[in-house]
Amino acid sequence: MTIVAASMLIIMAGTGCTKKPSTKHMSGYQFVTMVDTMVSWDVPPNVVVTSEVHFGSRQIVKGVRLNNTVFQKAVYLDSLTCHTLEFERSVFEGELYFGTAVFTGYVGFCYAEFRKGVWTSGATFYEPVYFDEAKFYTLNTYLQSYRNGLDWGNAQFTYDALFGN
Repeated sequence: MTIVAASMLIIMAGTGCTKKPSTKHMSGYQFVTMVDTMVSWDVPPNVVVTSEVHFGSRQIVKGVRLNNTVFQKAVYLDSLTCHTLEFERSVFEGELYFGTAVFTGYVGFCYAEFRKGVWTSGATFYEPVYFDEAKFYTLNTYLQSYRNGLDWGNAQFTYDALFGN
């Protein structure tokens, strides 16, 4: 599993390596915590992350793109600082916690499905956040800072949507 994670980082670090990992099932915790600062983090589509993901205090200059990814456990953005964040068409089977993350570019969750709660409390967004066609079961956006608006598109809420101030 660690070998898969290490080769994944080589792809994501932009070294020009085109070798794909042998499996698409991997531990999120292993490949997130191996590097502190990355230019961008792109994961091939249709990956299933089988453990919790903790971003810690990473600073990712360009952005994070985790489109078409299934997260079986919780994802913690913690105090991540990055430009753009994309989780388009991803499925979150566990909770998504934004923590005190800061995004200087757009954040995209178009067509994503959130089967448990999404907690944006404490996060700061300087550009639009897109949730077009996303499906939520619970959403809590209490005490967050949106500088440039939200685009809910045709998002669907099954249970709670809490918008505090």
